[in-house]
Amino acid sequence: MKSIQLVVISLLCALLANCGGQGESTPSLRIAISPAAQPAGRAILACIPQGENLSISIDPLYANTFDLGDYDLFVRLGEPAEEINFAAQLAWERILVILNPDLGVSSLSRGELADLFSGRVAAWKVFGGGDLPVGLWVGPESDEARQIFQIELLQGGPVSGGAHLAADPAQLLAAVTEDAGAIGVLPAAWADDNVEQIDLGIQVPLLAVAAQEPGGAAAQLIACLQSESGQALLSEQYVPLQP
Repeated sequence: MKSIQLVVISLLCALLANCGGQGESTPSLRIAISPAAQPAGRAILACIPQGENLSISIDPLYANTFDLGDYDLFVRLGEPAEEINFAAQLAWERILVILNPDLGVSSLSRGELADLFSGRVAAWKVFGGGDLPVGLWVGPESDEARQIFQIELLQGGPVSGGAHLAADPAQLLAAVTEDAGAIGVLPAAWADDNVEQIDLGIQVPLLAVAAQEPGGAAAQLIACLQSESGQALLSEQYVPLQP
């Protein structure tokens, strides 16, 4: 995975609306946010500039369902595979594997997880979880958490063809909560106390990306999210840039 340079937009520059060569605040602020990154929505809403005649839209979208040029910012996990003109890091996110707590399994190695998600192990008795069948849950192929998991633990290989497909992290979390034999891949900001969590030691950036360097309201939003107050909001669910 290629490295990115952290872009920090100064609050003064953003307030003057001179970032990116734009002289005036834009009349609208169009934000797309990946379902994997939706927990950042609370901090985003708190940091949106308050002003008259500013039309705001926030759409939950996977990266392959829209044109980046149609939005001022796209908030996502991890670096895009394609080249982009602008990326600003907002925080860090962790990728987890979650299990139903009734299963009685709380520790699995990376190799064991690879065996499970590749379909080589189909019953929990192999790991002391009784005769329950393994219920695999993953997001769609465009889900960043799934993509990162496949790269890090499956060496880029596919997940088992028998895996259940969740439309979004909320559905995946609910499915694992309700099925005693279920296991799934989830961003840490989505997880709650109703599931057993296995930290994979994988940390990826929470990014705001754009087709070009933003100005106006978009620049002000990024500056706020990277500020002390914005980092305090994000730290409720993410790892801040400077703990």
